[in-house]
Amino acid sequence: MFGKPTKEKLLAMGAKGKLEKLRPFLENKDISVRTAAAEAIGLINTDESSNALILALRDTTEEMQIAVVKALGNSSYQPAEEQLRQLFKRTSSETLKELCLEAIKSIESHQ
Repeated sequence: MFGKPTKEKLLAMGAKGKLEKLRPFLENKDISVRTAAAEAIGLINTDESSNALILALRDTTEEMQIAVVKALGNSSYQPAEEQLRQLFKRTSSETLKELCLEAIKSIESHQ
């Protein structure tokens, strides 16, 4: 893939379950690429993809954390619940706190 990958291309990769091809984009210097990769990985919905998203929570930008929290909330991956609780406690962003609570509720409703 040459140049900046489009969100559409990344989402298409996610729909095809291409986790290993998407994983490097979580560390791209461009925030729009990182957030699109998180959204795409969220489409895969496996334990391995959810673990990749949990690692992506280390990204310190709020925009990326929001994308990852939304993807984890859609995944219903129970081990993510503790990571979401920790993020809730350490963030000062009300938006992020609200999304963490929504994601936790979504995960709990699938148990």
